[in-house]
Amino acid sequence: MYKKFVASFMTALMAAMTLVSPALGATALNTYPTFLGKVGDFYVVVGTGGTDAKGIASDIAGAIDIAANLAQLSYKDTTISGTTTSGLTGTERKISIPTASGGGAIAGSTANNLPITVKNFHFSGLMTGQYEYRGTKQNYHEEVVLNDTDPNFKLTHSVSSPINGSLKMRVDNRALKYQYVFDSTIASADFSAPSANTTTYTNPLKVKVMGKEFSIVAVPSTTSFIALVGDVKTLSDGESMKTGDLTFKVVQSFSSTTAKIEVTDPSGNVVKSGINTGSTESVSYGGSTYNYRVLSSGATASGVSGYGQVLAGKGDIEKTFDGADISTVTEFGSNWKISGLFNTNGRITSGDKITVEYQPASLTDADRYFVAGGIFKGPNNYFEIKYAGFTPDKFAKVTIEPVSGITVYSNTSTTGYSSSLTTCCGGASSLNGLKVSSDVSGTIVNGSSGYDEMYILFNGTGDATTWGNAQAGWYLAYKDKATGRITNADQRTAGSTNWPQWPANLSSSNSPVNITLSYGGPGATSTFYLFGNFSNQTVFQNVTISSGVTAGSAQVTIAFQNTTIGSTSSAPSFRLGTTTAKDDANDVRATIEATPGQDVSGQEGTLVTDGGVLVYTVKSNVNSDKVVLGIPPETVYGLMQFGKIGASTTTTGGTVKEVVAVTTAVAKLDNEVSSTDKTTKHLILVGSSAVNKITAEAYGVTYPTYGSQWTKDKSLPIAENKAVIDVLDGKFATGKQVVVVAGWRAEDTRLASSVLQSYATKLSSINASRVEVAGETLATATVMAK
Repeated sequence: MYKKFVASFMTALMAAMTLVSPALGATALNTYPTFLGKVGDFYVVVGTGGTDAKGIASDIAGAIDIAANLAQLSYKDTTISGTTTSGLTGTERKISIPTASGGGAIAGSTANNLPITVKNFHFSGLMTGQYEYRGTKQNYHEEVVLNDTDPNFKLTHSVSSPINGSLKMRVDNRALKYQYVFDSTIASADFSAPSANTTTYTNPLKVKVMGKEFSIVAVPSTTSFIALVGDVKTLSDGESMKTGDLTFKVVQSFSSTTAKIEVTDPSGNVVKSGINTGSTESVSYGGSTYNYRVLSSGATASGVSGYGQVLAGKGDIEKTFDGADISTVTEFGSNWKISGLFNTNGRITSGDKITVEYQPASLTDADRYFVAGGIFKGPNNYFEIKYAGFTPDKFAKVTIEPVSGITVYSNTSTTGYSSSLTTCCGGASSLNGLKVSSDVSGTIVNGSSGYDEMYILFNGTGDATTWGNAQAGWYLAYKDKATGRITNADQRTAGSTNWPQWPANLSSSNSPVNITLSYGGPGATSTFYLFGNFSNQTVFQNVTISSGVTAGSAQVTIAFQNTTIGSTSSAPSFRLGTTTAKDDANDVRATIEATPGQDVSGQEGTLVTDGGVLVYTVKSNVNSDKVVLGIPPETVYGLMQFGKIGASTTTTGGTVKEVVAVTTAVAKLDNEVSSTDKTTKHLILVGSSAVNKITAEAYGVTYPTYGSQWTKDKSLPIAENKAVIDVLDGKFATGKQVVVVAGWRAEDTRLASSVLQSYATKLSSINASRVEVAGETLATATVMAK
């Protein structure tokens, strides 16, 4: 049971989990958990030693804490490439990136949106046809209504958790409903109530709703109907019908709704026998309750001498569907509530409907949000709705980062920079500034030419009062692809005509400096502009990516700062934000869902702006003092599909978060770890060498080794009443890490597990492979590099 509990519970916690990055090979704890790779590359190992049940339970709880934290990173960044759409039976639409707070409706009047009411001509799986009632054929059709007011189906890229700025499909309570629409009026008023009109029992209205047959016997209100949900069969005297495990036999029929019924089990034993007069009776068998009753009986029916119409089944056999919590059927699931929309009680007229509406009892974020590639399925899998991803299949990745020691050449043929540059601006070698580069050739446009790299460089010095001297020069320079030289394309100084004083502004109002970013190169229709604001305090206070020709339409704003401001001897040197290699507030801001300037510096994944610019793995790149942008080749849309979605359906556009299910165990006991596991897996060892055999092996001590020995053997890092988190690089195999989470006491191990669980706040600044943890609670715990 111990083994089963650990393995099953932790596997459940880790379901759909893949870490953000591939293994980095780094052992510093500030890179946890990325160096563990992906699920399937590691095990969490719990020790089996010790006799203290409380201590064992504590170690298990600590392991669960670690697994629960890793389970939050349940995605990986995946590039969706374009393929031919061949698996979709239905319709697809390109939905604009939402610019409204809270997201944008998928269905509605906006250009390219799905229709609010989806019908057969949108998806052939929605039927249009006829049913027959008492010898007369009547018309019907099926449709699905996607609500056009809140709550509804949405595309959203809010920065609030768990959206994180990545485009997702949101499905809320009452987001949509299926409707079976009666297109004809049934002439007779047969549906007032079964008790008042038994005709409906002998002639119930049988319709198929999403493949399930409903036998309607009454319409007691404008919002409800009554249907038989058990098995119905007309039996001659002596005939029987089987329902579940039991057999129901008409022994002798009488008039009206009276007949003698005999119920037998699979062995032929009679479990109940007697006269049924049309009321519901019950019989228990095999832990289940069966209900049955005679709907009608008589001496003759269709030439048969003696018959009984029997309704029987396990559980409910007749049910009122009025949209309440119990208005469900097994085939559709508990999230889909069934009701009616009728013009008149007791009648079915043209335009009346049976509705099946999405009404889950509760919605977690995991149920509500669907990443690119995720499919929301209708009741009985009758239809599917999918957000397939971005419509462009590739974005140009543009990286902006600080550089130093750059030399600018006057042209591609000389061996050095020109004397005019030296005389004017104090030289054009060993310059510092910003580098802008792209993985798509020609993305950085200057006039009629496209480049892969360009630089914004400074060679002047000066503090707030001396920036105006003539030596404070700067350059816009582009890298020649043939020679690899950075050539001076545009040089400015404080005394030039266009730049009457320093600081200057890189903006359209101070022509000619606009840095153009275009996936398609010069002349492309999808163009973005890079602007910069100089200031005495921060030089590049804001580098702005804008979808318009002025900085006022900013999509992304990046706060690069000069680290040498105030110095009259040092040239400007740059970092991102107020702290080097750290995601400070407002390092990166973005316009998302009509709100400009939202701080996104700490976002774990990739986000999309209102204008379709991507910001890749924001926090990770910010912590490397750079920003990586995705520049689209065309207007960015979210591709929506409705219908039946086959395996070869198109998935298009850029980088998205893909959920990957776990198919192997992620937990093992120490006595289950094989030699192969040690050489092919990363291991997270929970428990000290006193309780965990693999921990003892990792430290090269005899198992079990207790605290008294630790105080003597200084090679063991665990001090009294403290714990360690220790990354042992390549302990059992090159490239495979062992992470030890172990304490002097069980409660110390548990505390260390909680610290590892809170790595984002507790370990992000630890550039070491081992820490010592001390304290009684997570809030008061001290974490010190050792």
